[in-house]
Amino acid sequence: MNLAILLAAYGSRQPGAQAVIERIRDRVSAAHPGVVCSVAFTSRCVRGHMARCGQAMDSVAEALGKLRDQGIHRVAVLSLHIVPGDEFEGVLSAAAEARAQGQQVEVAGPLLTGEDDVERVAGILARLLPQGGNGETVLLMGHGSKHPGNALYASLDRALNRRSPHLHLGALEAEPGIEHLRDRLLDQGVTSVLLLPFLFGPGYHATQDLAEGPDSWLAVLTRAGLRCRAEIKGAGEYEELVDLWLEHLDKALSRLPR
Repeated sequence: MNLAILLAAYGSRQPGAQAVIERIRDRVSAAHPGVVCSVAFTSRCVRGHMARCGQAMDSVAEALGKLRDQGIHRVAVLSLHIVPGDEFEGVLSAAAEARAQGQQVEVAGPLLTGEDDVERVAGILARLLPQGGNGETVLLMGHGSKHPGNALYASLDRALNRRSPHLHLGALEAEPGIEHLRDRLLDQGVTSVLLLPFLFGPGYHATQDLAEGPDSWLAVLTRAGLRCRAEIKGAGEYEELVDLWLEHLDKALSRLPR
């Protein structure tokens, strides 16, 4: 079959995060039997660390080149990122280069590609997450960046707030940051917080920056007098969110010429 699916993830050295990618790969393979399903890591830093440990991983460009060498010229690339930021821009650039070399490549966007996705994800999270049970407020941590796509985090925070005053989302490297969120929670009279990562999988940021480091979100909120606990479960571990990613993939597959 002259067709392949390429999963483009940021990447992680953490076994738990790698297992999340493999579970999604299994779902894709089950839905598309006989179709090659490959994985690429978009983070140059992660690929470098893994190479030094003897665990080389392909970039998106390298993975597309290997598929082309195998005679596979129709490829749907699924971005397993949360928002369309710098890493997603790299996916688009690699796809454009592959098209210039004769491959037919369609790219499926990340989890949040626009306001429609924001509303759907907010609805999913509002159904799945506790909303003020036992007086506990839920705070999700996204990564964030200076890329314009970061605005989707703020949109999701607002969409969650509309559904429940006990659901909040912030970003590690953008706004709303932890200081703003700490003050918001204190102003609301919150006393107990459940912290969850809104990252793809349980990697370094989910453990150190959210829950365990001396300047982690948990530490910041605890110093402010809030009772906190953390659950390390990434977005890629919620089947309902994976369903949305796979809808994006199906649309990309439908755009590929037969």
